[in-house]
Amino acid sequence: MEKVTFTDFYDNKIYTERLPNCTPTEFLRRRNKNYMNYIAISSEDGRKITYEQMHEEIDRYAKYLYYEKGIRKEDRVGISMLNSPESIYILYALYEIGCEVIGLNPFNNNLRMNKDIMDTKPTRVIVINKMQNNLANINVSPIIYPFDENKIKESEKKPDIEKYYEPNRVTDVIFTGGTTGNHKGTELVGNGINCVAQALDHVFVAKPGMTQLGNIPFSNMCFGRITLHYALANNLNFASTTKFMPQDFVSEIIRTHSDAVTGGPVHWNTLHNNPLVKPGVFSNLIQATSGGEYFKPAEEALANEALKYGGSKTSIGSVLGMTEFWAPVMVCMGGLNTPGTIGYPIPYTKVKVVDENFKDVKDGECGSLLLSGPAMMKGYRNRPNDTLSAFWTDEENTKWYITGDNVKKSLENPNEYIYIGRSKRNFVCGIDNIYPEQIENLLLEIDENIKEVAVTKIPDAKYQYLPIYHICVDSMDFDQKALEDKINIMIVNHIGSSALPTKIVYTLEYLPRTSNAKIDYALLEKNDNEILCEKPLSLTRNFN
Repeated sequence: MEKVTFTDFYDNKIYTERLPNCTPTEFLRRRNKNYMNYIAISSEDGRKITYEQMHEEIDRYAKYLYYEKGIRKEDRVGISMLNSPESIYILYALYEIGCEVIGLNPFNNNLRMNKDIMDTKPTRVIVINKMQNNLANINVSPIIYPFDENKIKESEKKPDIEKYYEPNRVTDVIFTGGTTGNHKGTELVGNGINCVAQALDHVFVAKPGMTQLGNIPFSNMCFGRITLHYALANNLNFASTTKFMPQDFVSEIIRTHSDAVTGGPVHWNTLHNNPLVKPGVFSNLIQATSGGEYFKPAEEALANEALKYGGSKTSIGSVLGMTEFWAPVMVCMGGLNTPGTIGYPIPYTKVKVVDENFKDVKDGECGSLLLSGPAMMKGYRNRPNDTLSAFWTDEENTKWYITGDNVKKSLENPNEYIYIGRSKRNFVCGIDNIYPEQIENLLLEIDENIKEVAVTKIPDAKYQYLPIYHICVDSMDFDQKALEDKINIMIVNHIGSSALPTKIVYTLEYLPRTSNAKIDYALLEKNDNEILCEKPLSLTRNFN
């Protein structure tokens, strides 16, 4: 097993650790062996399942799927499930058998489900009974769950199946769209999620016996999968819930008395002015993290005030994550790292910040973020060109993933990083590089009427590209000229005149989303030319 070394801002014991080298199921078995009487899963229907019971169920389900359903090692099995104890048993049973698990969104319509299945070609799909119509007219053999308990009991009489593990074999395909809207399957290695879970030992503070809210879907979302695996690997009580919508967030934290909670800004924003938030309701909460999208500082402050009012002594931290690395790659822990940064890289993850020639930039300079480590994906399913362009190998033969993110290393806070924006969204206006996220983050702070912002580009013969601002507002009852004057002054002062908008599109509706719930910038850009032709927009600067 590979000996681990890393920088000195984590506990020194990390230098004596070795990386895991096993299936996710075996990793849990090893980590849980001294905590078998602890609660592993609590369900919405009131069940409390110990770690001993969980592992017994995983073994039973593995035998059932193997003997009764004919699933074998290296079979490609799609899963389209909701968070429940049974879903957890199925997931880890498939790992135990040695299958390739393909995450399919249970809320996909028939058209999207068919496309994802055509892209990944599973031989079988396990689908919850409530969603089986999504597989109508799709040429794949479905297995409907929940299973017949009597059938599962019958399979207990069968001999043990052979435990199967092969290092570096693709065990998971999880779809990612990121900020580009390019929906594609990411090929991941099962031991990679073990390495991330072990790395988080040095990052997060929840202890065995505490409760992790299980609100993020783990069937098809990478953040949901690592939240589940991290919780179980750390002997927490995974409070499984199918109530994952923002309006259920506070009530589920309170119901489950959660000590550790993960959500996006859209979830944490529900704390402010919520009548359920009363003194003491968050007294258990010691670990709060946000990921997925930018959290407006003003809104984050209001959420932290609500946490404090509810009795929590922690503040919300932010996570930079990507499916290509089993999600978390950097974590800014509330109260520990500097607000506004993305904190430190997690252990075992190597970082480079380089220029367009792959040369290291100086600390404090903006560059392209490269990552390497044991959680790194193998590639994109059936997309050889995308896979080839995603990696770079240095002179020491280290393979690096080109994240498409621009960051800089902080000068004021050594070892911390500051996020600048997506390089794939960057463009040139005149002679200046435009970073859309910089503009978006500024606009989100300028007026409380602004809910969302997306900056896109249109081609221009003179300037190469010109910016368009798409702004979602609470109400159209505002002084448009006054707002635009305020925007122009702020952009010129903070970024420069090249970043000024050529047009602003106002809307009351939330901006379009990809299937991964990110703003669909590609769709906005595709429609920009049509919008410019079909409706009058606000002209905010003149290039003549």
